[in-house]
Amino acid sequence: MKNIYLTLFGFFLFIHVVWCQSSIAYLGINQGLSNDLVTTIFQDRDGFIWFGTSNGLNRYDGYEFKVFKNDPLSKNTLSDNRITAITESKFANLYVATKSGLVVIDPNRTNYQQVLLQLPDGNTPINFAVHQVEQDGRGQVFAQGGAKGLLKIQETKDYNIAQLIPLKYDGQSLSNYRVNTICKAAGVGIWAIIENLGLAYYDSEKDTFSLTEKGNFQSAAMVADPTGNIWFSNRGQIVCYNTNARSFTYYNFGPYRKPIVNLYYGKDKKLWICTDGMGIQKLDINTGKFGDQVGFDQQQLTSKSIFAVLEDKDNRIWIGTLRGGINIIDPLRRRFKTSKINPNSRLVNTSDFTLSFEEADQNHIWIGTDGDGLYKWNKTRGVIENYPFSSNLDLRHTFVTALVQDRVGSTLDRNL
Repeated sequence: MKNIYLTLFGFFLFIHVVWCQSSIAYLGINQGLSNDLVTTIFQDRDGFIWFGTSNGLNRYDGYEFKVFKNDPLSKNTLSDNRITAITESKFANLYVATKSGLVVIDPNRTNYQQVLLQLPDGNTPINFAVHQVEQDGRGQVFAQGGAKGLLKIQETKDYNIAQLIPLKYDGQSLSNYRVNTICKAAGVGIWAIIENLGLAYYDSEKDTFSLTEKGNFQSAAMVADPTGNIWFSNRGQIVCYNTNARSFTYYNFGPYRKPIVNLYYGKDKKLWICTDGMGIQKLDINTGKFGDQVGFDQQQLTSKSIFAVLEDKDNRIWIGTLRGGINIIDPLRRRFKTSKINPNSRLVNTSDFTLSFEEADQNHIWIGTDGDGLYKWNKTRGVIENYPFSSNLDLRHTFVTALVQDRVGSTLDRNL
């Protein structure tokens, strides 16, 4: 069966298909991003990519940005322009955490609700920084409220209320504790680093939040791998907690001498370590070795301060940076190669414009040009040659707008 080739009218031959020979593309203020400091990245169920920045929430549809910002004169708005985290609930509501509150945006992305904090004397809108929002395996949403502790969100049609989860510690029930970072467990539940106390686990089935291991950890990032092990940063180290053996393994990250700001478990089954100043380092969790071979040239990144990473449903890698906007690594781009009729010429001529394609056989393609006649492309040799015509059928300077080949291999063209 023949392959199908798209006809590109009025474009350079293959040039617009391969719009960048580099595997890294860039999106920033000039492309509509509200700010070049990107703090978090999330893909919703509809495929939109959301970016939190230090000055607004951004939704990207592959072509353009839509920016959402705080309106001080409206209640139907974000609580702050400084976005810290984004997630989507099982009801398709978008949770947006900021430096001064937590907002829920409905599935139509038109109505905003401030999440309320449940207090003994009534409910009040959250007005403090929420640094993370996560879902457990059952779809329950949690928020990391720093000094306000771990918050569990009660999500209904009419309101959203955050409840402080008491921490069980040495036979006591603590309501005054600080959470440094959280992550969802591989199954159900939430893990958390409690400042000056240690590692804690919220059991979704038992509805209990207990200190699992004591320790004075100073962590800025944490993530779980598919086996259930927990990885977190700690004073220039990467720490792995084996949840089955209940044991710690420490990996010295000290020689890199750059702050760790985020951890991401990649589809390559490696731990991605996002640093403030040294790009992305990777830890092979099987060998315990660090390396900067990340699958792309980090010298092409617009910033070495990496705050957020996302691998989307199509395996594109989105990298959010400090003052460098967004970098996109698309592995599909590497599959394309530019072919030109005059590869050594920088000038634009009529042979570089194509109007029609037709497959001759497995190794050859007919190319109809915009004013330079008919060409035949040998894909195996990578050679494109002008097709010779007899003197009584000279098409060297015509516009070949359509091509079709019959069953015996004869090619007919429509020309102007």
